[in-house]
Amino acid sequence: MNFFRQPPSATTGIAVMVSVMLAVVSGALWMSLPFEERDSHEVSEDPSDRELPGDDSIGLEEPPPLASDHRGPAEPATGRPDVAVATDPNRRYNERFAAARRLPADLADDEIAVLLDYLNDASAFTAGSPMRERGLRNEIMNLLRSREPAVPGLAEVLAGIFADTGADPVVRDYALQHLGAWYPRAPQEERWLILETLADAVAETDSSIAGTALLALRDIRSAADEAVASDTLAGLAREIATDATNGDSARITALQVAAESGSTEILQTAASLALDQNEPYPLRLSAIASLRKLGGDEADEILGKVESLQDPYLAAAFGGEMPEPEPGHGYLP
Repeated sequence: MNFFRQPPSATTGIAVMVSVMLAVVSGALWMSLPFEERDSHEVSEDPSDRELPGDDSIGLEEPPPLASDHRGPAEPATGRPDVAVATDPNRRYNERFAAARRLPADLADDEIAVLLDYLNDASAFTAGSPMRERGLRNEIMNLLRSREPAVPGLAEVLAGIFADTGADPVVRDYALQHLGAWYPRAPQEERWLILETLADAVAETDSSIAGTALLALRDIRSAADEAVASDTLAGLAREIATDATNGDSARITALQVAAESGSTEILQTAASLALDQNEPYPLRLSAIASLRKLGGDEADEILGKVESLQDPYLAAAFGGEMPEPEPGHGYLP
């Protein structure tokens, strides 16, 4: 399967375009991070490593060498104490987060090196709350992504975080999201590494990772970047959506990406999921949204059947008011 086209030239016009996928239900959130905003997000999935089928046939050529100024541990910058505070796991979280928020985008090279070393060091997770540590790392990733001029080697660091399958699963997902958002601003020689990493991530279909990768590839393709073949992306999304052995979070996103591409091959899968009262509500709601995107008489007929079930937990999909979820009902994950 030829996954990517030839690498784009340095003069390829790329429109900076990142969209936020509509969450069809609480607990089913798909994110494409904006390029300049700096806010924290949470993704609670536990990915596991899996080989990408046909990894030797996705059509990637030898990438150009990476231009990176990150060459090993750096001493903390003396000019800006906030850098040392933000990256010190022994300090209070509120103090660290406030320091990270105060950091400007025009950081010096040695300060950037300290922040990159911090992102590469997973030992801080043993010193405090994993949730808080995730938020800090996401904040610093946002900061580095917004820095002018662009940070050389950022893609290399983010790809390395994702490649560490023993790392915190949420941080791995964050790194993948930031890689996709970074692509339009990344130096030309780093873009091939981003595409390779996203190709690997599509294989982790038992978690949110595959969905995150699909969204990133979709956004790259939507920005008129010819490095991603639209027909192959649609095929990957369709394969994930129709395979019941894949995780729900991966299928929820894959249904949407496949429907956006106009892949009518998923219509029967979407119909089956939408009508099956034993399926989780987030998956059923995603199937309903997919049917709406596909449109046509057959999709409309199926939607009519689903609406006739008068399921209160699907009411929002048809313009009604949804009740509060009951404990154990299965509406929320």
